Amino acid sequence: MRRSVTKGLIIGGIGLAALVGVDFSASAANEPEKIIAYRKAVMTAMGDHLDAMSSFAKGRTTSKAGFVGWTEAIIAGSKEIPSVFPKGTEKGGDTIADPAIWQKTDEFNKIVVQVVAAGEKLLAAVKGSDNQVLTNEIENMSRACAICHEPFRVNR
Repeated sequence: MRRSVTKGLIIGGIGLAALVGVDFSASAANEPEKIIAYRKAVMTAMGDHLDAMSSFAKGRTTSKAGFVGWTEAIIAGSKEIPSVFPKGTEKGGDTIADPAIWQKTDEFNKIVVQVVAAGEKLLAAVKGSDNQVLTNEIENMSRACAICHEPFRVNR
């Protein structure tokens, strides 16, 4: 129960930040650990939603009850990605972000655009009735995330 409440708060925070256009760059120099912690929470929430949806793609469940909300949260989190990687948060806290993010910002941002587009296609599939299309788009979303993680996340 506690985990679902925490996820709800994270999702709400993502939505609120997206609505008010939060830009962390001004405060990043002062409190990079807080930005890194928030960034990790955003990425974890997105991954958890996609993991749950992957259970459908892998045939482990037929339930799609939370898919619209989860996909909307993935899209909101994806759109927020550039703002949660401000300069000054390359180091500090417990980050697995690769310094290449800040060295190859244009490449990073282009991939983020692709991740958002994959999320929007996933949302269309979630709202549709073709389960094979939905399965394909869940897999495409996973690949879109991996395309960013491969060059821009340090593997531990």
